[in-house]
Amino acid sequence: MPNEHKIIKGVVFRLVQKRIAGPTLSSVLKEARENDRRELKTTMTFLNDGVDDSTKARYNANAYMQLAKQASRLNLRADISIRPSQLGININHGTLDNCLPDLLDSIKNTNMRVWLEAENGTEMEDLFGIYRKYRKEYRNIGIEIPVMYDLEVGTIRKMLRPNDLVKITYYSYHDIRPADAGGARTGRKRGPEKNGMSAKEEARQADKYILGHYISKISKLLQAGVTVAVLEHNEKLIEKIAGFSKEYKKGLIFEVPLGFSEKKLAKLMKMKINLSVYTPYGKDWPSYVVNKVTATHERISRLAGRVLEQGEDVSEYGKEEQ
Repeated sequence: MPNEHKIIKGVVFRLVQKRIAGPTLSSVLKEARENDRRELKTTMTFLNDGVDDSTKARYNANAYMQLAKQASRLNLRADISIRPSQLGININHGTLDNCLPDLLDSIKNTNMRVWLEAENGTEMEDLFGIYRKYRKEYRNIGIEIPVMYDLEVGTIRKMLRPNDLVKITYYSYHDIRPADAGGARTGRKRGPEKNGMSAKEEARQADKYILGHYISKISKLLQAGVTVAVLEHNEKLIEKIAGFSKEYKKGLIFEVPLGFSEKKLAKLMKMKINLSVYTPYGKDWPSYVVNKVTATHERISRLAGRVLEQGEDVSEYGKEEQ
């Protein structure tokens, strides 16, 4: 029913609108300027996926290069976060190698970083290989690792070096099981089994379980001399991680997704920790909602999934420019 689908799309966008800067380059730059004013950093990512040929990969690379150029021109405190699939890794490594160096060259003489996101369909071993290859020449490239990934000391010694940049997160991978951690694959939500606990107690136990993984990974990475960032949507976890030690509070970079509660953000800012806002922009938002926002907004995910199933155009729902 076309009218029903249109209504669903409208409802979904109204729900996610505050979590997306807008459809265009100017919209994300506007958001970054506002963050700058508040002494917050911005991590920007372009919502344009579904790359199935080299032309689309090159388009995305050019879009990111233009983003980097404009952010540098405006002297914004900003980084860029990309999914390797956006630059053609799912086509072949040659396509990625034709796009990624151009982006990295465009920020080589700036303070900006490019983060390689972990994603479904890309094994972590493969992502580590890409990271190590480009880290040899480019010092401002970082890698994202799901917090549930089995990051043992041996893996760190093999795959990471002092002064490397690592971002760990539970935000995007809230349903990954330790058994699945070899790649960014999804599975049944992991955590304490229900044993007659109240929902509040179950949530508390789950947070404790996740916190343990964060502290373990952070400790190992810092001991190896790695610079660590944490992308997390749960402010209580951020507070506990930052409060674990003075080293964590001063040395870690904490990143929250756009749309984070203003009240909670203000509370974190009072802690004087290094804060950045993960800020997506673009028209390809349903996949972002399904893959990123599901951690605490399952209803939005279900509705967005219905939009994707219909395969309909959603571009008309882009945020209007002010």
